[in-house]
Amino acid sequence: MLESGRQDSATARPPGRSWLRAVLELHRESAAFAEPANRGAPPTFQERAGQAAATALSISRLHRERARRGFAALPVDRYLGWLAGVANVDMAPVLAWAGLTSGEFSEDESWLAGAARLGRALGIEFRQLLLHLRISLAERSQSGPVAPLFANRAPHDAGRPLIDEYEDAVREVEQRYGPQQRECRERMEGVVRAVYEP
Repeated sequence: MLESGRQDSATARPPGRSWLRAVLELHRESAAFAEPANRGAPPTFQERAGQAAATALSISRLHRERARRGFAALPVDRYLGWLAGVANVDMAPVLAWAGLTSGEFSEDESWLAGAARLGRALGIEFRQLLLHLRISLAERSQSGPVAPLFANRAPHDAGRPLIDEYEDAVREVEQRYGPQQRECRERMEGVVRAVYEP
């Protein structure tokens, strides 16, 4: 502590969520065991612990950027890629943490559940994540971007959120879905809901 009662910047706690502070503090404390004679854990454990701390920090950065930048009406894979770019984060370990082998949209239930876990960890609201997934499915179904449907869409009344307009635009595409696409859309919502509302 400094004489004035303030903490020195070298000993000050890092900003962020309490779980992240705990991980970083444990990582800092474990550095004392880095000398070969003092190692209390196998090297593979130390490596995995370092990777887990780095992944937790990446998730925290993504969460912060998502909170700062908000919702963008994009397919889920492009939205996550955009967030990773602005947060300067390697998505591979984050995707692995969520149980995803790829960041590319898939209708597979395990992929959807992993995307929901990641969305929840990043603080993306259920409705927003579902819209990202619906946009992804709509683009795949009509073999082209849905973004032109969003162009120049402003709320019909000043009190209506813009996300309502985006949902209406996606609903226009969904009305042309065949039975298989409608079933996929319903299954997608069920998987995401199960993760968000256990």
